[in-house]
Amino acid sequence: VGRSFGCISQPLEGMTSGMARVLAAVVLLAVLLPVSSLFEDQVGVNDFIVKNIGGITASVFHPDTQKRRVLVGTEVGAVASLDVKTGELLWRQMLGGEERVDVLRLLGNQVATLSGGGRRLSLWDERSGSLLWDRMMGSVPEGGSMAAAGADVAFLPDQNNDSIDDIAVLHGSDVSLVSGDSGEVLWTVAAAKGDVVFSTLVANDGMAQSSITVVGASPTGTLVQITTLAGLDGSEIKSPGVVSRVSGAAREFCTEHTVLSAGAMACLGKGTSSTVSLLDLKSGAAHTFNAGDVAGSAAAGNVKASLPARGGGISSLALVFEAKKLATLSEVKKEGEVWRASFRHEVPFSPDHRLVASQDKNGVELWTVAGAEEIVDEEAYGEPEGLLKVFLVPVTPGSSPQKFSITSYSRRLNGQVVDVQPCPYVRKDGTHGLRALVVTATKAAVMVQQEFVSWHNDGALAEVVAASFVDIPVLPPAHDEMFQRTGGNPFTQLVRRLAADVTDLVQAPVQLGKRLQAKGTERRERLKWDSEGVSLRHDMEGDRFGFKKVAVALTAPGMLYGIHTATGQIIWRRNLADTMTPSVEGIKLFVTRETSAPASFGMLEVLVLGRNTENDLGMLWWINPLTGLQTGKQQLKQRCLHATLMPIVLEEHTKVVMLVLERAQREDETDEQYEERKHGDFEVRVIPDLMEAHRMMEKRIKSIFFYLVDRNGLTGFTVSAKKPDPKVIIGEDGELEYFRDEIGSNQYDNMQEGDDVREFWAHEAWSVVFPEGEDVVGIAPHSAEESIKAAGRVLGNRAVLLKYINVNLVAIATETSGGAG
Repeated sequence: VGRSFGCISQPLEGMTSGMARVLAAVVLLAVLLPVSSLFEDQVGVNDFIVKNIGGITASVFHPDTQKRRVLVGTEVGAVASLDVKTGELLWRQMLGGEERVDVLRLLGNQVATLSGGGRRLSLWDERSGSLLWDRMMGSVPEGGSMAAAGADVAFLPDQNNDSIDDIAVLHGSDVSLVSGDSGEVLWTVAAAKGDVVFSTLVANDGMAQSSITVVGASPTGTLVQITTLAGLDGSEIKSPGVVSRVSGAAREFCTEHTVLSAGAMACLGKGTSSTVSLLDLKSGAAHTFNAGDVAGSAAAGNVKASLPARGGGISSLALVFEAKKLATLSEVKKEGEVWRASFRHEVPFSPDHRLVASQDKNGVELWTVAGAEEIVDEEAYGEPEGLLKVFLVPVTPGSSPQKFSITSYSRRLNGQVVDVQPCPYVRKDGTHGLRALVVTATKAAVMVQQEFVSWHNDGALAEVVAASFVDIPVLPPAHDEMFQRTGGNPFTQLVRRLAADVTDLVQAPVQLGKRLQAKGTERRERLKWDSEGVSLRHDMEGDRFGFKKVAVALTAPGMLYGIHTATGQIIWRRNLADTMTPSVEGIKLFVTRETSAPASFGMLEVLVLGRNTENDLGMLWWINPLTGLQTGKQQLKQRCLHATLMPIVLEEHTKVVMLVLERAQREDETDEQYEERKHGDFEVRVIPDLMEAHRMMEKRIKSIFFYLVDRNGLTGFTVSAKKPDPKVIIGEDGELEYFRDEIGSNQYDNMQEGDDVREFWAHEAWSVVFPEGEDVVGIAPHSAEESIKAAGRVLGNRAVLLKYINVNLVAIATETSGGAG
């Protein structure tokens, strides 16, 4: 092109100077390309920030519906406020050490949280999220977390004359009162007696003297403790205390229990036919009846009931009859000295449903039953979608349940319903409207209103275990393809190039007008490689400088995301779990095809390694990172110990991944024989499992080393290759076939002599064992996917330093228990 400029910059014979200038300008414009640049002030500036909150463990809607806020606490220690209508994150605070939020309570403009298994009490300003104070309430008991021993919070009217409500805290077997102003502990009482495990605090602020009632039961269900403490000093007030026997009930009369806000404790007894005992929190007076008395149509036959996971703080009683797949709701009222239950409604219920109580603004109690179901369409290709079914059931005489079907809820993406926080409201016609925060198995928070999904929060993004970038592909320019045409001389190819450029210049104003006209209308055309419609919703036209990328993020709960780096928007989601493997864990992510040949343009690939949590075996998924389309899946027959990307590239630009697997158990060996054999050499597998990969892997076999990290040391391995010993069988068609005899290993059908198929095995080469009591807490190896760019010559003044001294070095952090180090 430079020579062309030189040739035509002077007037040619028969061509005027003006014509030459015009032609020179046309050629100059034709060869110019648009260039993107990164200015100096843009370096280090965030393109976007996505604040994640994690899986929700506790939530509460603000009682003032005009404020439209829901407050949440999460597994990763986030306390946040979300807009009910849009899902916008109003504020977020993080607890140190990623403590799980166990309890969250709201009173006025203050939010109290109990986290870390009941160890840390924190008070927050509800409007701004500012931390007012926090305090450690105790240490974790030996052998477990304090959450197993009881954790709860309740607000109590001011007890120390500072005009601010105080906070009663149940932590383990102790009850404390903490100043709401300063966080000072006013008093602490060791209230538990015997092996009773407390579960609930009840604030009695309507009495002449404010008090706290703490309720619990023994693990065997033979004892119940109901103790009331004075709010002023923690002294015990007359209360039922320890109850060891209830008339008409079995000895183990309280294997499950819940506290009703009206002032009663409901206990479910053990036995072939369940009994229910209602105990008064003040007097201890009890009334026992059979669960079948309030079982509705489930009363026929042997009735076995259970209490729902959440039901405290409400005056009505719910019982679940799993064998009948029903739940019954009963109104509880006090008659004389005892409490009695009256059957009101029954609703469908299964193990994957959730049943939660709430109240509307008029004080009407409603129970919400929520569960996700699949919609199986035999004519549709792929996995079934689903819907969310919700029942709103008022516990009042003459009322009837309302049913809502949310078809926009995807069970395939969200999984089962783990929890639901309802916030029903009263509509103008007097019926109840549905508003609920649904927490799913994939750590998502889904806000539903009536029969629609209002918004969706991806809590799994707070648990990213691996991430990588993929360039959005750019179509090969037609001009370059002209130069690659066979035949013709260079001058002819140059003429074709100039003709194409002139055509582009003529069409440029028309194309520019179309772009300006379409701007703001968000009208996009589906790109040729897009099978899922992603390019219709997002800008997926690549740039030649790689500024636009897709960040592929793998999370521990098994959710995979594609995030546009220009906007921070999630362009696709994929739940790796399905009906065959309902529970998986994400482990590693490899970009195995970051570019593609023109014939398979846009067919990029990432390989995801995960674990089936039900049997601990490895799993593989092949995903297109541009669309989220799953192109393959494999269930391994062994546990995966290690995986790494190899510096081997096959045809179609596919990179090879090496897996290190435990040896699988043979059908003819006992568990003891397998336990002894599996700790020997490990099987090494290459993905993709192709002969070309085997051949290239064998060439590099002498330079392949890896190590496995144990709790207190490292073990290094080398890899060897051998040709497998085939076993000859006769196929169904009478032809001889060959396959490998090792159960769980790769099986190769029709394996012929002279093929490049190899078995790869890992052998222990060295080991490092740290002293007793010194455990590995962190490791920082060099990533095989990270390119190393170092100066070829280090200057004498050390102005240029090598990035790595040795790529084979690894940094290890250890911790010594019981002493310094």
